[in-house]
Amino acid sequence: AIYGAIIGFIFGAVVAVIGTAVAALFGGATQNNPLLGIVVGLGVLSIIVLPIVFALITVIGAHVWYWVVWKIATAFGGSGTFENNYFLSAKLLFPSLAASIIVSILGIVPLLGALLNFAWVLYSIYLLVILISVANSLSKWKALAILIIPFIFVFLLSLILGVGIGLVALGR
Repeated sequence: AIYGAIIGFIFGAVVAVIGTAVAALFGGATQNNPLLGIVVGLGVLSIIVLPIVFALITVIGAHVWYWVVWKIATAFGGSGTFENNYFLSAKLLFPSLAASIIVSILGIVPLLGALLNFAWVLYSIYLLVILISVANSLSKWKALAILIIPFIFVFLLSLILGVGIGLVALGR
């Protein structure tokens, strides 16, 4: 949990500093962007508030994600615990973050950047499959299914909500 909190804190600080700088340079541009307006409205206080908010969101989000993964793995016959899933993900966090930063920097190179990003996404999925497989003593195919199920659920929920909101907006 502490790794996620640190990364969330750093990310929040970066967002706050960039938001404040953008607001200082382009004050009028914040009128059309509510999130940037909030950052600007908080002013220097955003440098304190946003890191804390991002840290909390990161930790809570990771707990929810690995709890869902653990529950699905248990339904698939996995013998792991929530702690196993969360611990292994924490061990993977900093190397993955470092590699993501390097891939993002190299991403500015035309074509090579797109290929590197695609390869990194595939490798990240592979690492998550291995993590779920090891943490829950399951086959890699079951681990892949466990990884895909939450994404399908969120996609279908988004589709249903999107269609519903669209129909309401159209008055049907």
